Amino acid sequence: MGSMASGNFRPDRKTTIEACLRLDVHQLVWFGAVQPGARRRGMLHWPANAQRDAAAPIGYLIDMTGPTGWLRLTYGVQHLGDAGIPITPVEVYIALTRTAVHFGGGGRLWFVCPQRNEHERCGQRAQTLYMPLYEGHASFGCTRCHGLVYRSGQSRWPTWRKEWPAIVVEDLDRTEARVLGAVQGLTKRRKQAEREKADQG
Repeated sequence: MGSMASGNFRPDRKTTIEACLRLDVHQLVWFGAVQPGARRRGMLHWPANAQRDAAAPIGYLIDMTGPTGWLRLTYGVQHLGDAGIPITPVEVYIALTRTAVHFGGGGRLWFVCPQRNEHERCGQRAQTLYMPLYEGHASFGCTRCHGLVYRSGQSRWPTWRKEWPAIVVEDLDRTEARVLGAVQGLTKRRKQAEREKADQG
């Protein structure tokens, strides 16, 4: 797995939303990564030139089997100019929550911001989380926690799906079921062979 390259310093001016990697909960729903009562895993992949110098994937696992869901992200961080220093592995858990909607459906899904403000977690609901790529902040959070601003002259609302990364989705429960079935089949055949050998002996 590649790494997220984090800059050596934060500029004096505020970081813009357009300069961040974006993680949109609607994308996870759109591609079936979020399924009630199921677990999904896969990869998120931002290509080169998408606000970064090199392409690198982020692994994810989404568990919606409990009363509330959660998302785990795993990736590496390497600071620019520190190529000799090993990549720092990062693992972060992000809670998912729902709010009721007026006209049917299963409710609206949100991320719960995992960033810490002083001694407690932010906990703010957000449709989109952002990752600024400056030193010490190579992690996803809401606009408030990262102090992000919108670039002047740009629309506050990004074009739908324009900034989504490529996504690979795997049904973890089905994968485990296939592996378990293969193991059980192998065990059954082995026991059958042992019985046949014992009968012949």
